[in-house]
Amino acid sequence: SQIQILTKENPGVNRVLYLNQSTGVFQDVKVRQAFLHAVDAASAVKVAFFGTLKPANTILGPQTLYYDATATTRFDLALSKKLLDQAGWKVAENGVRNKAGKPLTVRFLYDPTSAESADLTLFQALQFQVKKAGFELKLDPVDTGVFTARSADNDYDIASNFYVRAEPDILRTVFHSAYIPPKGGDYARVTQLDDKLTQAIGVADAQRKQLYSEIQHQIIDQAYAVPIYVPAYQFGISKQLHGVGW
Repeated sequence: SQIQILTKENPGVNRVLYLNQSTGVFQDVKVRQAFLHAVDAASAVKVAFFGTLKPANTILGPQTLYYDATATTRFDLALSKKLLDQAGWKVAENGVRNKAGKPLTVRFLYDPTSAESADLTLFQALQFQVKKAGFELKLDPVDTGVFTARSADNDYDIASNFYVRAEPDILRTVFHSAYIPPKGGDYARVTQLDDKLTQAIGVADAQRKQLYSEIQHQIIDQAYAVPIYVPAYQFGISKQLHGVGW
């Protein structure tokens, strides 16, 4: 009762899971879409952060320039299962889907030193959720050096981070092929957005807004990344302290 919580949502790229489209099962857009719709971000974030952070349903935070509130995803387990059926993944007795004798396994590569303890709880919640659709999500914690080496070697299915930036050009850092590891943070290894991301750098305001809207929609429609939560700075301070601003 003596404490007040001050929260300031960050602009930039939300905490997301990047789905590596260049190798493994995520080469199939239906499998990526199925994974995206199997994630119930609202429930997972509530479990991990006790309601102190907002779940995300789009790629950019609401405080970001040219944020498009219509470029959103939704949790839909029935749709996820339907997409996997269409992609030829059959339900097995252990609950993990199977195709041509191979299980529907995806590896989530992450460095525990760059994630908070609540993030690890979050990842475990997501692991439980996607199992309901038939995914076996293997959490693969490694140290920083191994993470750098394996991401450069394209030896992963999922990676995760967030970026704080007011400018939507931050999307170029994580979805332009010039930044595919080890050169940068395009962990989804997307090449299809290069032209729009490059064009958006220097055009007039109205055209920039339109391009970034199209980019945000394409990221969600093609399931290059799964939005999880909106990062925020949070302070717990005495209620006797006044005049704190951002």
